[in-house]
Amino acid sequence: MGSKRIHKKEDKKFRDFLYLDNKPDSPAKFYYIAIRWARKNSTLKPRQIEALFFMHDLEFFTCQWLGKQLKVSYFQTKDKLIGPLVRDGYLFKYFDRRAVGYEDDSMWFRDENRFNYRVRYSLTQKSKLFIAKMYRIMAGDTKVETDYDESTIAKDRPDKSKGGPRKVKKKRLKGFEDSPLGKKIISNQNAYRQHETASQEQHPREE
Repeated sequence: MGSKRIHKKEDKKFRDFLYLDNKPDSPAKFYYIAIRWARKNSTLKPRQIEALFFMHDLEFFTCQWLGKQLKVSYFQTKDKLIGPLVRDGYLFKYFDRRAVGYEDDSMWFRDENRFNYRVRYSLTQKSKLFIAKMYRIMAGDTKVETDYDESTIAKDRPDKSKGGPRKVKKKRLKGFEDSPLGKKIISNQNAYRQHETASQEQHPREE
């Protein structure tokens, strides 16, 4: 089946962008900005932030159940998701084995009792506020300023006002001869020429 023909709006071709006529709802339109804000303002990793989105509407949950829902192994869920989130104050123990008392006779008729009780976790207020703000950022209701991380800025780029390179062509940089890399390239080129000259002198071409 062929592709559907697109009617291009020629009168709009000088605009920077144009929304669709039947623009769909996009509550996560600014997810890129939201995740950058979250990484900058917390120590969480992307997988942990995404797990919080799944947890935000739950009263409580167990580690085993969460792993099955996210298709992650028990140990990955415990060590990579729940453990760091508890240490950073985003999750707390909603029920632990102390919630089942010795006087509770019903525990003897259950597969789960005080001695093998699985901890139930829940989101803290800090976590709920964090996710709520991310939702507002993604929807565009809250504007935030995000700067580039220092590690993404090219610090070694030479200053053009100080005679840095102007253009790159076949590994030759104008104004780059005095740099360590430039000296190394020139040295290798001179050595190659000397080797070629010596080789031609030892083995002159017969006419």
